[in-house]
Amino acid sequence: MERVSIVKQALLAEIHAHMASLPACRNLRVGDVVHDPLRSHGGNWTTQGMHRSGYDHAEFECQKAMADFMTEMHERFDIVE
Repeated sequence: MERVSIVKQALLAEIHAHMASLPACRNLRVGDVVHDPLRSHGGNWTTQGMHRSGYDHAEFECQKAMADFMTEMHERFDIVE
């Protein structure tokens, strides 16, 4: 599948919308989407930082719940400035 270009803010909005739908992620937000010059995740971007208001293990549980979604997003999108 060929990746589609998307602006960072739109990608971040999609990620946050999906996180809001998962009970494990309800107290977490991704800080930002930034360029990944090494493409270590597939797309040319990666997420940076998590903001949480929940308990200590919430980030791990959320990342586990988001794994398949994030893999799909990396396969589908490259970001543009």
